[in-house]
Amino acid sequence: MAYLFLPKLIIEGVNIYLIVGLYSMFYFIKAWYEEQRLAHALKQEKAEAELHLLKSQIHPHFIFNTLNNIYSYAVQKNNKTPDLIHRLSSFLSYNIYESNSYSIPLTKELEYIKSYIELEQIRYGDRLDISVNVYNSLSGFYISPLLLLPMVENCFKHGFKSTLDKCWIRLDISVQQDWVMIKVENSIGSESNCNGQNRNGIGLENIKRRLEIIYRENYEFRTLSQGVSFFCILKIKNLSPKVLLTTV
Repeated sequence: MAYLFLPKLIIEGVNIYLIVGLYSMFYFIKAWYEEQRLAHALKQEKAEAELHLLKSQIHPHFIFNTLNNIYSYAVQKNNKTPDLIHRLSSFLSYNIYESNSYSIPLTKELEYIKSYIELEQIRYGDRLDISVNVYNSLSGFYISPLLLLPMVENCFKHGFKSTLDKCWIRLDISVQQDWVMIKVENSIGSESNCNGQNRNGIGLENIKRRLEIIYRENYEFRTLSQGVSFFCILKIKNLSPKVLLTTV
């Protein structure tokens, strides 16, 4: 009987090992997927935290200077004071609330940029000439919020020298199918570095890092210094209108 029982015993043993092996394999696969899910979630949280930090890097001195300029206008009882206060309020509201969205209409971002330029222009008066050109409809096009600000802010921070009697900014925006081309051009003094390397400061590095995180391969970004002009050229793909980042 022992010889007759041995094959059955072997078969039962093999079956047990197969069941245990399959269960173990299922357990390890499940654990691996869970580990991958957690790693992806942590990576997403890290990216969102980094994006939040990059977006928050608006220079505090801009707000301080703007408030001082508005105060000066108020003392002089200048009729532009209410409009400037409204623009500053809109600017701060955009920074606090809209900036936490994954994407916003490009038209809204453009209005934000116009408010920023108007507030900065207080310091320059008639010295500064600004041209904003939108060549076709921006309807239905979405962009990561605060993406354009460093490009324009860079003009004021590095481009305008006290030796320039006149300075200017030209902002061109055009849409082709699912892509938008944004070109920011500004005047620079003759004493500026012709190769433009001294222009790649925190603001432009901020843009590059955010583009890498959000757009990945769906963007082109370059800078160019040519004569008395400096260019920032950005080409990005339309973002879907959704909200992914944590709100304040």
